[in-house]
Amino acid sequence: MRDISKEPAAIEELQALGFMTTPVTKVGDTVIVGFDEAKLKETLGL
Repeated sequence: MRDISKEPAAIEELQALGFMTTPVTKVGDTVIVGFDEAKLKETLGL
């Protein structure tokens, strides 16, 4: 978990992914924008 309010590098990583919104969840090469419970569960194999 990264906190963009406390980690300038986290903001830069978010911008490098092309996003200016939160939450963004990255699991391996999968990027999930927003809170998508179904996609999170699918990606995590739950």
